[in-house]
Amino acid sequence: MSAHPKHFPGAEELSQPPKPKERYSYGGWRAPLLLKVILIGLAICVLPSSGLAQSLRGSPTLSMYGTPGLIDMPIAHSLPDATLSFGLSNVERENKGELSFQVTPRLSGTFRYSAIYSIRSRGNEDLFDRSLDLRYQFLTETELRPAVKIGVRDLAGTSNFSSEYIVASKTFGERLRLTAGLGFGRLGRENTVPNPFTAFSSSFKERAELSGDDVRSQFAGTSFFRGPAGLFGGLEYALTDDLTFKIENSSDDYGTPEFIISRTTPARQD
Repeated sequence: MSAHPKHFPGAEELSQPPKPKERYSYGGWRAPLLLKVILIGLAICVLPSSGLAQSLRGSPTLSMYGTPGLIDMPIAHSLPDATLSFGLSNVERENKGELSFQVTPRLSGTFRYSAIYSIRSRGNEDLFDRSLDLRYQFLTETELRPAVKIGVRDLAGTSNFSSEYIVASKTFGERLRLTAGLGFGRLGRENTVPNPFTAFSSSFKERAELSGDDVRSQFAGTSFFRGPAGLFGGLEYALTDDLTFKIENSSDDYGTPEFIISRTTPARQD
């Protein structure tokens, strides 16, 4: 006499071998340009506007990094003095929480905590990243010249977002603002051009890849503004009092050695 296993809903699914887990990296999928522009426009339109009627000349809006910026790229304008801001953002499998403070009218800083899921970092563990940013606006905008700012991302942390930049922004009329900048480190991986600082020293040609254990070297500035440079830019347009449209061309390729993961490679089964 043979026993037949009792059938219950879902038995067929449970009897099948588990499917390989699909793994992703932030930015691993490059959408067609038109779709990317549409998604960017829809995402950024929900950000708060400057608060001044049909004007971009007030307090700037924040980027996904919690700092004055476009989508991910920075702009040269600053928040009002003594402003404390807090932001949360989510892109694909990356969550960020940011706390920023405008220390002086020109100097500002940001502490950021990021959770990046399903990333092959130190095995198959998720990656949790802490970083500190500093920015200094050394030229304010006038009728004839743009605002100019210099900044450092991930000054102290695991160095996954380590980058430096010089950026200029100019407002035209009350609704349009254009931004262009030059990035290094993580912001120097797309739209690359020769590093202009190599005209002063050949040491700027190569950039050491830092890890979280190299914070002391990073504070010493041994990697600042070194390696390839990348061009970035974008525009902001105030459509209405409460709606601002942004578009950017990023110099970040959204990948680090810890982020290199194939979408078709099965997860290891132990």
